[in-house]
Amino acid sequence: MSIPEIGTITARSSPIVVLTSNRSRELSEALKRRCLHLQLDYPDAAMEQEIVRLKAPGMDERLAAELVATVQGIRELELRKAPSIGGTLDWAQALVVLGAPRLSPEVIEETLSVLVKYERDAERVIERLRSGEGPLGDTGGGPGLAAAEGGAAGDAAGHAHGGHSHAAAGHRH
Repeated sequence: MSIPEIGTITARSSPIVVLTSNRSRELSEALKRRCLHLQLDYPDAAMEQEIVRLKAPGMDERLAAELVATVQGIRELELRKAPSIGGTLDWAQALVVLGAPRLSPEVIEETLSVLVKYERDAERVIERLRSGEGPLGDTGGGPGLAAAEGGAAGDAAGHAHGGHSHAAAGHRH
């Protein structure tokens, strides 16, 4: 294999390469033919909350549950780009740094740009938040929040969440 910055190297065994795609560009047909192509869903609320617990250890458990339930609800909206797991972790860290005690509608509006990257998507989330309808509706977690009681609520309907494309290929060059 030839790497421009390093030179030519020889592997002792065939490497396994993992490519991830956020669907911003289409993968070529030639590449897809040479790959094992997997569609991975977003994790359920319990798994996402465990990820937040491990990666944002300073976050209060109740706030983490509210955060995950809200992100899971936002993913149910028709957005240009659904929030990633990395976005969830970025938002969690921002809330810890800001010392947010809970995820109030005001805190969501003030910090939403950490999670939602397109203005139209942010407007859609805020509109849903203010209306109290749908996934961000008031169902017990507080004004405009998805239910976060019990730590992993918000995914009670068992919805499959659209995930990322991942492809793995192990070929020699």
